[in-house]
Amino acid sequence: MDLLVTGALVGVYTPLAGISPHQAAHLVLALLSTGPVPGSPPPARPPGLALNDAAGQMLAACGMAARPADIRYDLDKVHTEVMVTNPAGHARGHARISDEGIIRWECPLAAPGSPLGGLAPPRIAQAIAAALDPYRPAGHGQARDSGPAAR
Repeated sequence: MDLLVTGALVGVYTPLAGISPHQAAHLVLALLSTGPVPGSPPPARPPGLALNDAAGQMLAACGMAARPADIRYDLDKVHTEVMVTNPAGHARGHARISDEGIIRWECPLAAPGSPLGGLAPPRIAQAIAAALDPYRPAGHGQARDSGPAAR
């Protein structure tokens, strides 16, 4: 977690043991949704898409706006990101999903008296808790999962 000079909170989630497009889409939905998170996003079409492309397609089917955001070239690989926003909830910021499953959420902090949108710290904490809920350790109502690790 980091706080930018713009007043936005940034959280980066790195999968511990891989993440599926469905898991990435569900995590981003929990961060960006203004209401209850749907239990299961629809599957991506066609099968075989890159992780971030499939997750972006699933999120678009749930009403989110998803678009390519970054393309970088290394010596032997192309890296891509998909940027996702909620047209009905701009105050929740945006998320980026990398082709490796890394999720970066940038959310503006609500400032008293500011005309700009944002979330108050308790609402940010609620969004993070909802996103990480499926990855609770065993003994807290669900089995342990290889969900994301915050850094």
